[in-house]
Amino acid sequence: MRLDAYLCRGGYSRREAQKMIKIKSVTVNGIVQNNLSFPVKEGDLVLAAGEEVWGQEWIYLVLNKPAGYICTTDPGTQCVLNLIPKKYRIKGLSPVGRLDKETTGLLFLSNDGQLIHRMISPGKHLSKEYAALLRDPLTEEQAGRISSGLTLADGTVCRPAEVTGLGEKQVSIVLTEGKYHQVRRMFAAVGNYVCELRRTRVGNFRLEELKEGECRLLSADTVRRIFE
Repeated sequence: MRLDAYLCRGGYSRREAQKMIKIKSVTVNGIVQNNLSFPVKEGDLVLAAGEEVWGQEWIYLVLNKPAGYICTTDPGTQCVLNLIPKKYRIKGLSPVGRLDKETTGLLFLSNDGQLIHRMISPGKHLSKEYAALLRDPLTEEQAGRISSGLTLADGTVCRPAEVTGLGEKQVSIVLTEGKYHQVRRMFAAVGNYVCELRRTRVGNFRLEELKEGECRLLSADTVRRIFE
């Protein structure tokens, strides 16, 4: 992509972009560029007046979602987009799937519709791992029912899930689907209660040591490996 077009995609007007480049206020990978048609490649770091510019067509972010935020794009609410640096809030950016307001942990955001469909499509059975703190110690009977597959009170059928004890009241649960409030509802159906819930993995991608509320840019190659 041409450098001037890259700046325009990143929020500058064409006139502003051309002026910034001509006065040598734009760098690509630390080198000043004053050529409007200089080719910008995926992974290049572009700064305009010292501020990073994101002008690629697709964007992939991972967020360590804190409690209290909802997975919506409505700017009038306490939504997860409010946690994203302004330079990355490009048109079409949205959460990939949902975590309820009090669930924390791994959340992807992107404007790539194909990726979003691939991650949330029920037919893909992409695995998702959660760490849960329960009100009561998990019994063998409860674990067995969840591992065998449950039918909830409203008739919702849940696929078998893998449950592993991590401590007296701490468990890991792996799902291959993503129904509404599924983890909380499954434990409620066997007579327990989820006090805290954190998503730690999606596919082959594990949540790294990001602080709560912190996000990181991912490469397209990293995203593709999630499905391997």
